[in-house]
Amino acid sequence: MASLFSFCGMELPEGFEPADQSVQILSQEAAEYAVTTIRDPFTGDYNRIAQAYHLIFDFLNASGLKKKYSEKILPTFERVYERDGISYMDVYVHCDCEEKTSKTIHLT
Repeated sequence: MASLFSFCGMELPEGFEPADQSVQILSQEAAEYAVTTIRDPFTGDYNRIAQAYHLIFDFLNASGLKKKYSEKILPTFERVYERDGISYMDVYVHCDCEEKTSKTIHLT
């Protein structure tokens, strides 16, 4: 039987210590990511999130950039936030970039 593993992340204040000692705190250095933004990511099915990853991968392929994997850097992650009563999700894919690259796409 396969087991699943995932991270849940958030920004923590400097010197934060968890009350529950089973909680592991990890950090990483700044890294370059290709990013896309989804408006209302939880409306309808979760296909919108998969589409966002496909858009980033297509963008990386078309621009000649490559996904980058490192044991010290999260290869992908999502950031969910609300602005003016609307939910958004930024989808990040770590890439091998000369410059920071970002592209905002609103999926409908």
